[in-house]
Amino acid sequence: MTSFLQMATMTQKTAQRLAKSGIVGAEAAYGYAIRKTPLPVLLRQSFERMGATYIKLGQFIASMPTVFPEAYVAEFQKCLDQAPVLPFATIKRVIEQQLGGTLATHFAYVDPVPLASASIAQVHAAKLHNGDDVVIKVQKPNVEVVLRTDLNVVYSLAWLAERSIKELQMLSLKQVWGQIRARMLQETDFGQEATNMEDFRAMLNTLGNTQVVVPKLYPQLCSNKILTMQRFFGVSFNQVEAMQAIRPDVEKVLLTAMNTWFASIAACNSFHADLHAGNLMLLLDGRIGFLDFGIVGQLQEKVWQATIEMVTAIEQKNYAAIAAAMRVIGITEQHINAAELEADLAKIVNLLDAKTLLPAGSNYAPNSLQGLEEDLQAMLGAIIKVGKRHGIHFPADFALLFKQLMYFDKFMALLAPSLSGYSDKRIVTSTKTVH
Repeated sequence: MTSFLQMATMTQKTAQRLAKSGIVGAEAAYGYAIRKTPLPVLLRQSFERMGATYIKLGQFIASMPTVFPEAYVAEFQKCLDQAPVLPFATIKRVIEQQLGGTLATHFAYVDPVPLASASIAQVHAAKLHNGDDVVIKVQKPNVEVVLRTDLNVVYSLAWLAERSIKELQMLSLKQVWGQIRARMLQETDFGQEATNMEDFRAMLNTLGNTQVVVPKLYPQLCSNKILTMQRFFGVSFNQVEAMQAIRPDVEKVLLTAMNTWFASIAACNSFHADLHAGNLMLLLDGRIGFLDFGIVGQLQEKVWQATIEMVTAIEQKNYAAIAAAMRVIGITEQHINAAELEADLAKIVNLLDAKTLLPAGSNYAPNSLQGLEEDLQAMLGAIIKVGKRHGIHFPADFALLFKQLMYFDKFMALLAPSLSGYSDKRIVTSTKTVH
């Protein structure tokens, strides 16, 4: 990986090879060679010009600090999953093609103005003939075909880059792109997202947990490209005063959400890997809504248990325990000098706020996620960088799990400052029954 970071100082000759291979445009390669613009910046700019597939690819790079160098992970954080709104006539045509009949056959009303529009899907509010309020998640036309075509091109470019650019030969780019390709295509399978939701719902039923809910699906109005689900009404988990107006016991609300999520790690086939404030709602009736099961992760039990132990040890600044957990989580084929690893960990952990896992001085507006995302990524990147320095390589989904734990860490600081971190006995990380 170190050699990949050195690409920022490559010569004009290398830039010409990049342009010739098609990995970046000729103009970008020229800017890299002449103006000395950092390559991560040029790649991000090239990806944004090339459209939705590459923007999504950039987001995956940003979410995989276990694989990609810090400079690229940080730069691709700027790739926002925003896309132009498609005309409602296009969305209407997709719905009718997928469900058969006319729009009026299935829905009493569909709001032509979308609630959200991202690279893969557009979401519209609607009402069924029986009066139920729903949202329709509609996959944009030809997204899967475009993704497959573009990703095949990227795979070919990765193969070409490995052969033609010496600095990339140690990266196993073909293997990395293969992993990303599988994840990106999985996001186009709304049937899998529905399965994730039903898996989580089954766990709630088994545990008798009535405090947490996921949106009800309407199977007759779903397909691999359409999801019709119950519309939730409530407030996000970062709107403290609004939450308190619904339920004054916001600390208990957070504990229930966290303990439910911990239970799901062992009880479900995958864990929800994107529970930021936008995907957690306190509903108007006082229940807790879990939303958007499109991004999930999978890890062996020993890995997620060790990750929790590592987070607890970070809170306690127990460097020996952090190092021990890292050795369980990661894969290494070399002897680790425990004293040196602990010393390196101490340097980064001592920079953290006394009450959270985030850097000292971190402060975020109630409805802002951008600054939080940047600090989460910085913290995760620092841990991974120290691990790599000592020959420890983390599984890809470790980043998803660790990031989710840090989301919860911020929620604790915001909603439940009396909690003493993950070592608090009220947080049930052993996945026992949640009531």
